[in-house]
Amino acid sequence: MYPIGEFSYLCETTIKTLRHYHEIGLLEPAKIDTFTGYRHYDDSQVEKFKLIKELQKIGLSLEEIKELIEDFNPVTLEKLIVKLEVEKNRQINSLKELLKKNPETTSYIEFIPNQERYFIGKFQKLKNRTVPDLNLKVFSNHPKVFINYEKNYKEENILCFIGYEISKEERKNISEDFLEKEHLEIIFNDADKIASVIHATLNDSLINTYQDIIKFASKNKIQIRGEFYEIKTPEKTDIYVEAYDLKVENPAAIKHQKYLEENLKDIYPEEFIGTWNLQGEIIELPKYFDSNNSHFMPDTKLVELKLNPDGTTNFPSITWKEHYLIIKDYETTIYDAMHLSKDKKILTILINSKYTNARPYTYFYIKKS
Repeated sequence: MYPIGEFSYLCETTIKTLRHYHEIGLLEPAKIDTFTGYRHYDDSQVEKFKLIKELQKIGLSLEEIKELIEDFNPVTLEKLIVKLEVEKNRQINSLKELLKKNPETTSYIEFIPNQERYFIGKFQKLKNRTVPDLNLKVFSNHPKVFINYEKNYKEENILCFIGYEISKEERKNISEDFLEKEHLEIIFNDADKIASVIHATLNDSLINTYQDIIKFASKNKIQIRGEFYEIKTPEKTDIYVEAYDLKVENPAAIKHQKYLEENLKDIYPEEFIGTWNLQGEIIELPKYFDSNNSHFMPDTKLVELKLNPDGTTNFPSITWKEHYLIIKDYETTIYDAMHLSKDKKILTILINSKYTNARPYTYFYIKKS
């Protein structure tokens, strides 16, 4: 199963398009998470999406496409080919290509332990994927880095970090004064925090390599959980993404779950009580959350969350105590940690999913006045 963000990469389309196709019944998700409302898709739907796009190229409307693919098979395809043969030869060739299988993964991909990595550069939004130089001569011979903080395929306004990779020793020699003067920041990928990554060397095209990584993860039951980062040298481009092997149990998580079940007290801190409105979600915060900026809005029922003084919420299957949101669904219970900012204005909730529970996503809320 692919979350909607990964599926958007596989199809080279936006989440907005996928949500629209779902709303009109053209491409419905294979599964929807009852906790978070996340849409999940499977491999067969990649082919269905490609079919929809090819039929659009021919000139069919979405309504016509919906009617056609409800009973779509090689027989109906051949009938369409015959119907359009005289005036639409080019489109017919595209349809015939649909009968061929997609080529297998061509990128060399591996699942490896991560190493400590240090990057110096700037956070910004790019209008497109054309990565500008920072024009810092002191780092000009270093590998360039582009870190994509977007959860889905985007064509513009990409939230990212651009800069250079530096060594641990170089980091020690870079002063805070230099960083402030040049308006730079340093981010650090901690090997203890990020246990493993998927690695691939750029092959053919960037989007194809991203797609290969996503397919590799799905095939091997690995959860992609983090941002894609590209390290570029004159010889090659290496692509990494934080990932977790879901086939291996996490003893620390199991131990923590048991501790919470046995030790959480019926305490309801006053600062949490109230109605909170969802502001957005992001994989990793490159900077402190700014509610004035637009952020990725997840498919979730938790758009408005009311934390009552008695531990109940506006959802019958959700309660809370201390600083944990407790979500129950049949035999599954998930404990989601809640944190308040220093000024008590922003509520952060680490939302888990019963389908992908290696590491939570981060939801940001502001209290309703």
